[in-house]
Amino acid sequence: MFGQYAVLPIELENLTWNTANWSQGIDDTASLIAARARQLERQREDIDAAIQNLKESRDANKQYFDQVANLRAEAFQIGDLALVHETKIEQSQGAKMDARWRGPYRVTEIAQSLGTYRVAELDGAELAGWIDGSQLKKLFTRN
Repeated sequence: MFGQYAVLPIELENLTWNTANWSQGIDDTASLIAARARQLERQREDIDAAIQNLKESRDANKQYFDQVANLRAEAFQIGDLALVHETKIEQSQGAKMDARWRGPYRVTEIAQSLGTYRVAELDGAELAGWIDGSQLKKLFTRN
């Protein structure tokens, strides 16, 4: 705008080519080249610092997510009662009042380290295919 380059706020803290004070101490071409050489020498350090900052930020975000996220801690065991989420209702427009969960079903088989389960109705009739653990909700009966 009006012949000026945009200056980002980060450039005010970490001087770049655009924000360096070129009027101070630069008398000739040699001092200009020396100033630019100092910037280029510092470039690897700046990149390493940015990489380290990014790693620390990602680690902090992961720790925050692990603390806040509501992840299922317990896995289903064979014989547990569960409800299965009805995913077709989420995509349909006219099913506002329909039940979101169907069941109860009994867990009959667990896939090896995949988090998927095979379930069957209470009379023993198995549902076709495997069901992901995120689509199951543990059912607690009243005693």
